[in-house]
Amino acid sequence: MNKLHHIIKKTASHKALFLNVTNGLILLVLLLLLGSFLFSAFFLKQQIFSQSSVQNTLQTDEFNWNINQIRIDVISVNTDQGQVVLNFSNNIPFLQRLKMKIDQNGSTVREWRDVDEGRFSLDIEKGENVLSIYGINQYGRLTNKAELAISYDGNHLEMNNASGHIINPSYRFVFQSPDNVKRLHFKSIIELALPKKLNEMDEIVAIRKWVRNLQGPFSKEMWQNTPKTDDPLKALAEMQKKTPGLCRRFAVVLHGAFLSVGIPVRLVFATPDFYSHSYNHSLVEVWSQTLNKWILVDATMDTLYMIDNQPAGLLEFSRAVRNQEWEKISFERNGSDHLPEPRIFKEGTLELSPFIKSFNHIFAAKSNALFDGYQVSLFSKKRIHFVHYHEKDMARFPEGKRKLGWISFVFSGIGLLFGSIFLMIRICYLKNTIQKNILWNP
Repeated sequence: MNKLHHIIKKTASHKALFLNVTNGLILLVLLLLLGSFLFSAFFLKQQIFSQSSVQNTLQTDEFNWNINQIRIDVISVNTDQGQVVLNFSNNIPFLQRLKMKIDQNGSTVREWRDVDEGRFSLDIEKGENVLSIYGINQYGRLTNKAELAISYDGNHLEMNNASGHIINPSYRFVFQSPDNVKRLHFKSIIELALPKKLNEMDEIVAIRKWVRNLQGPFSKEMWQNTPKTDDPLKALAEMQKKTPGLCRRFAVVLHGAFLSVGIPVRLVFATPDFYSHSYNHSLVEVWSQTLNKWILVDATMDTLYMIDNQPAGLLEFSRAVRNQEWEKISFERNGSDHLPEPRIFKEGTLELSPFIKSFNHIFAAKSNALFDGYQVSLFSKKRIHFVHYHEKDMARFPEGKRKLGWISFVFSGIGLLFGSIFLMIRICYLKNTIQKNILWNP
């Protein structure tokens, strides 16, 4: 009987040793997983746009694509019969209808009427023939006119095609739907504050000033980094309650204001590098129908950005900064004396300001549908992603490292969870084994 006790005791001792060794190895693996988890979390926290995918591009058309263009293409010409076959195309978001008018030799032969996209056969007369066409979107906004002028003498014809040049990005841009209830509610708020019958640029400036005035005078108490929201109505409510906030909230409210009145807009960001702790700046670009391009509007600094005294877009302004073309750069604040004010150099020095340094790397959102619930969030079904423009000699956004960081974070987290559970089970098993061993050795 004593011999049997000895054998059982020895076997239990070996089992306990084996369990202790394996538990030690599991603990070591868990520590490695913990290190990977913490390192990944630190990396993702330090990186901008860690919650969104970023597309790098060298192509200006991928960043500076256009909208509200109508193109007239000549498909075929029959000079004997005086007939031209045309094709109409456009990139007008939420197009409601196209309108067309035909003038011949100074007289209107067809008043403005609806016309469909696609092919159209035009009978021309000897002399001057002018076809004009424009679009109306569901916001009730008009596009610029496209015109095709044809001079015909019965045998030969000459054409002057003044239609748009359509530039579409390779990716799908998600536009805000016009009939969203939140957008209409925001519109009812801002319409009470804006003067009526403004031209395009005056309307843009008036909206910018309205948003800036919501936060009131500059103070350190009001300029604090607070939890971010991409919902324009929630951001607006925060401003109205005088809750502290920074440029991101200014950009979201300004974005919502432009969307509410039907002005095309997109969120854009300027950063000196790819780190979240750097001086990064959020602002918006609006599509100017008058200038036929994107232009920067900044409610934080209460300014437009100018190159050669003309409103500039983010890509245009960033290039001027990187090329140090300071003589070309200016800021149009339209009489505003709000702080902070945009400065190229720190006051009283020739050292570049952190604000101007931020325009090294530029990003644009791939959606403006904030009222539809699109946001910068890892777990949202409606995530906003970005495109990053860079020159050949510039660093690319480390999208591969971002993905690798998330893979490491997720799998090390899962490994920690299941590994900890497995280790606890083994510890309980070891405890039971020790207790059985004690029972066999009273």
